[in-house]
Amino acid sequence: MLFVLGLHAASATRPHVLAGGVLRLRQAAHVDLRIPLDRIASVRRETLFSTRGPTAS
Repeated sequence: MLFVLGLHAASATRPHVLAGGVLRLRQAAHVDLRIPLDRIASVRRETLFSTRGPTAS
């Protein structure tokens, strides 16, 4: 349980960063990707959770 809490804390304290012409995508303490902004062709926003609740199909 302590390990899971540590991973969550690392994710909360190490967010993604956009600075200096580089996008840093970070996941906890073990992944840190640096992507130059000129290599990014497009972006989109995708929400994984809806605040409106379940929808009828």
